Amino acid sequence: MIGHRPAKRKTAQAASWCWIPARGECAAIVGMSWHRMTDAADQKVNDLGKNSTLNKRAYIKQWRKENKEHVRIQYIRWRKLRYVKLYKIVNDAKRGGCVKCGLMDLRCLDMHHKDPTMKTGCIPLLINSCITIENLKKELRNCDPVCANCHRIEHYEEQAQQRKLKGLPWE
Repeated sequence: MIGHRPAKRKTAQAASWCWIPARGECAAIVGMSWHRMTDAADQKVNDLGKNSTLNKRAYIKQWRKENKEHVRIQYIRWRKLRYVKLYKIVNDAKRGGCVKCGLMDLRCLDMHHKDPTMKTGCIPLLINSCITIENLKKELRNCDPVCANCHRIEHYEEQAQQRKLKGLPWE
């Protein structure tokens, strides 16, 4: 079968084989790539129709409704692992320290966009909105690590220049 592969399920009762949709399709249906199925669950899927993806989707949808707490816990685990992975990428980008004063403390470093017109969004907000790793790396290429003090000074000076160009008093 094209686009399907066997996955061995180990449960307390017995190990079983079940055809499931390819990983990307399954992730869209289940939220996680895999979930445990007992022999009884395999039998339910087989009763619905051995090769019918639509019947399997209906079963998985029903399983999710019946096991909401299990799905919620899986989702929380997935989000935590994702946060760790994405923040590791951000912290690796900060390893060089502040480009202005040289401060090396990661706790004090912010990511300052070199070109504000190319800014997709604030890095922490992008991570919370499930940005892909590729897009995060692309966003970080447009950023320099600067300490919080240098970052505030940089934005203060930018705002002062903008107000001066408009002929407005700064204070």
